[in-house]
Amino acid sequence: EIRCPCCGEKMKDTNKNAMEKLSKEIGGKKGEELSCAILKNMNEFQASKRNLAKELANAALKNEDLNVSELLDKISDPYLESLKNKQLVILNNMTDEIKTKSKKAKGRIKNWKHSQEDRILYAKNEGEFKNANLMNSYITMLKKLNINISNEKIQNYYQKLPNSRKDIDAFVVKYKRKAPDETIFKMLKDTRATIEHIVPFSKTEDNSYANLLIMCNDCNSSRENMEYKEFLTRHPEMKDNIKKYYQDIERILTSKTLDYKTRATCKNYLTNVKKTLYAYTGGKIGERSSSNHHRHRR
Repeated sequence: EIRCPCCGEKMKDTNKNAMEKLSKEIGGKKGEELSCAILKNMNEFQASKRNLAKELANAALKNEDLNVSELLDKISDPYLESLKNKQLVILNNMTDEIKTKSKKAKGRIKNWKHSQEDRILYAKNEGEFKNANLMNSYITMLKKLNINISNEKIQNYYQKLPNSRKDIDAFVVKYKRKAPDETIFKMLKDTRATIEHIVPFSKTEDNSYANLLIMCNDCNSSRENMEYKEFLTRHPEMKDNIKKYYQDIERILTSKTLDYKTRATCKNYLTNVKKTLYAYTGGKIGERSSSNHHRHRR
């Protein structure tokens, strides 16, 4: 078994039917029964959502008549405020970008920013927080002011906006309006092994072994095309878990059942993936190349 280099969970095939059964079982409970069911199955929740699960378990004891979604609504105020602040930060960055490109339209830019701030600050449900609303408005403003900003830059802003797959605040705001079993299902971990490109494939189309990690589906989905600098800020545990990932592969290398060719391939993979991670994360993860001739592919 190999542990995920991000969350450290052991990767294995996830039984979707079992996940659906468990989510319905937990989602149908309230009060003390709900609290006990959550705590009993804590290891079945995504690592990033276990603190939220514990908070729900405690809230269930104090609100015996509320289901999971209603409990999320009960505890959602601080998450809602945090989500607003995150969106406002991105809005400020986008506004600063426009200002540098068009110094003659300060009034229109100011009015646009205020309208977006009002939409965010007075939002009460997930529908009003849709990232597409902000991005579409931004693109429309760029066209009106005849400002040219690259699609890559626009996509970068979109990736930084919080969404329910990678951000706990956005998750709470969205799933407090969903059915209890759907909410629980989205909190359960999916440990299926998937292929993660260290340097995004969309940028390099690099499918070489040196650019690949085996990562659980949950962590892979949460990254999308996010730069590792930001990804590591969200998942500081990866610095330790990547070492366990290396250890698991090294353990496989000692297996007597491996043929020479497979052992050589695994060893070469381990050496080169460390170099790629070191280069792409600015030395925060991985190991420096010992060869003066090695060149990181970009």
